[in-house]
Amino acid sequence: MTMMFYTVCLITIIGMGAVIADTTGAAAPVKIDVYYEALCPYSKQFIVEQLIPTYNKVASIITVGLIPFGNAKWKKVAKPDGTFDVEFTCQHGEQECIGNRIHDCVLLDEPIDKTLAFQDCIFKSADWKTPAKAGKPCAEQLKLNWTSIDECSTGPLGRGLLLLNGERHVALKPQAKGVPWIVANGVHTDDIQERAQGDLLKYVCDTYTGPKPSGCK
Repeated sequence: MTMMFYTVCLITIIGMGAVIADTTGAAAPVKIDVYYEALCPYSKQFIVEQLIPTYNKVASIITVGLIPFGNAKWKKVAKPDGTFDVEFTCQHGEQECIGNRIHDCVLLDEPIDKTLAFQDCIFKSADWKTPAKAGKPCAEQLKLNWTSIDECSTGPLGRGLLLLNGERHVALKPQAKGVPWIVANGVHTDDIQERAQGDLLKYVCDTYTGPKPSGCK
């Protein structure tokens, strides 16, 4: 159903899921949307080394949106009954499409702290490039319902979620030029990208206008 696209981690991601962390204080939390793909090593590095530690330190002042899609393409395939299905071609092959759908299905049902813990586990697994193989023990470890995740990711719901991601990616302004693609408070600039990728904790703390939590020190 999918073929290999480009060999470099270029572009996209999109998808569903901004999940809001609990917030304190009068100031609005800093909203960080991460457009990424499940098998891109640069996406993996940013999420594991920057996003998760930052969230764990300053969850009270950050809103996280995770949008798995990758440099994928999709097409609608007509069915004999007049309806249609959707087929995807992912940048790093079928396993990336599987991974994107698994991430989507966890995002659908779990709060952001559980979702990030699942991603930390799956990205650190020796089997991270075969996401279903890595995902099952991670789900069991975190007491997530793997049966539900698997049914979602292998069925029409998973494909529908991935299609929504694709539509969100197409709507990005400016268009994504690589992954991870970072949008802060609805805005992407080269400066935001560089600062967030270099030190996300510092960027979030500097951007937040309310009293700084202890994690910023």
